[in-house]
Amino acid sequence: MKQSFLRHLQPVWIVKAIIFCVPLVIVAWLTVDYLSIFGNLSITYNFSGESARVKEFTPAGRALDREQNLRTGETYQRIVGEPVYMNVTVPRSYDDVSVTLDYQNDGQPYTEFGLVTSEEPLSVRLQSLDIGIINQAINEGWSQIESDGVTLLQRQSEFESVADFVDQTPEDQGIGVYRYRLSYRYTDSSYVASPQKQVIDRVLRGGHEFWTYIDKETLHAEFDLTDINRDFNEDPISIQVYRVNTIIHEELLPDDGDALASAVATDRGTLTVDLAGLEAGLYRIVVNVDDDILISQIRTDQERFVARDKVFLVNNSEYAEAVAGLDTGPTTLYLQGTELMMQTDHTSGLQVPTIAGEPLHIDKLHVPYWWESQDEVEPLFRELITPKNDLLVRTSGLIAFSEDAFFDADYQIEQISGSTALEDLDYIIFKEYTAPVADRGGYLQTIPLSLDGVVGDRKELKFILSAPGIERNGHEIKVREVKFDFHRADLWTKLKSRFGGSS
Repeated sequence: MKQSFLRHLQPVWIVKAIIFCVPLVIVAWLTVDYLSIFGNLSITYNFSGESARVKEFTPAGRALDREQNLRTGETYQRIVGEPVYMNVTVPRSYDDVSVTLDYQNDGQPYTEFGLVTSEEPLSVRLQSLDIGIINQAINEGWSQIESDGVTLLQRQSEFESVADFVDQTPEDQGIGVYRYRLSYRYTDSSYVASPQKQVIDRVLRGGHEFWTYIDKETLHAEFDLTDINRDFNEDPISIQVYRVNTIIHEELLPDDGDALASAVATDRGTLTVDLAGLEAGLYRIVVNVDDDILISQIRTDQERFVARDKVFLVNNSEYAEAVAGLDTGPTTLYLQGTELMMQTDHTSGLQVPTIAGEPLHIDKLHVPYWWESQDEVEPLFRELITPKNDLLVRTSGLIAFSEDAFFDADYQIEQISGSTALEDLDYIIFKEYTAPVADRGGYLQTIPLSLDGVVGDRKELKFILSAPGIERNGHEIKVREVKFDFHRADLWTKLKSRFGGSS
């Protein structure tokens, strides 16, 4: 009788135990997930439906609606314009994330993926996704040498090491560079130093790199700096001077103590570079600052003084309160490069710049506008006129603020872009890129991204896929899956760090 009763009771207790334990398991799982007890969080999105944490690529038009292959059941989203964005929500802030994309590429030659670090102004951190010309050279069997994260590809094996190539950079062969600053020992026997000082009164926002040439003169440049305090962060300043790839001098300035987004501008004074007795040649001056810092004026003794790859023009009514007496007149730049990108983040920056007399209508905010040369023979430089400024201007090459200041310091070196042709190159030197892995008729690529410097609490993240020229050239990228692996210190390490103690 007792055994019969127990047999009858056992299933009831089993059911009750399950009913009791399931909520506990769910709560435990949610707690582990929310507190990130082990320091890791993985999220996978395959475009099969809506997700609470990952949104599909936007905006519509550049990213098409989610689709499904009815024969295979595969789901995906096609990218036909750029840039596109993907919003991701996480329960805690993390230190870094590895993003793995499963995608197909029908011929788009240059694609990068990264993170939006600031919305105002729009600032992004991009990493390599798929660089077609490097993939092509590897597939064609170019010899490959790697050293300290730098890779050299050679059509013919002329150099035994990366160091030999950097020290003896050939001057009569085509060289493509990607994410590597190749500063060979450029000299100009016809150069004569000018006693006239150069004043650049165009206000620039954020970090910039400048190139200058000296011979029998002191390298002297003064940078007036202003902190506009629009972001929640500290704004330390450093200016580094390079000879070839070696730092020879550095000037430092700590933060002004205002880490709040007070929007109250602070005069940060002047940082001066003054170096005598240098050998003749090319020097790089790198101003390392975030977008809260304005370079309000540059004064230099050097006649040849240009920016490299980027200028962020400020002279616009948007910044009138931050810079007293700001000149909002048009700017004329003289630049290299077969491609040009411009973008504004403020209504007052909507305008019609001209490049070599050709108008480029900038009529939307936060949208990159691209121009590509159609010239069979490239001129030394082109004239860009920006009527209202407030533009981020990017190109692959040198940018001068006057005709006299321009010089072509890397005439045989090509910054790799979507229009670079492999037949024009004999060498490719690059870093921070690994070719994607072929998989199921497509590719897998993993991109590591630091979340350091992202404005806000790092719980609402916006990722960006950039594919310059994709719409113009009629290409598309089909993304089948995106996996995010977030990392931070585990809970135990966090507690020890906060309350002390040792293991």
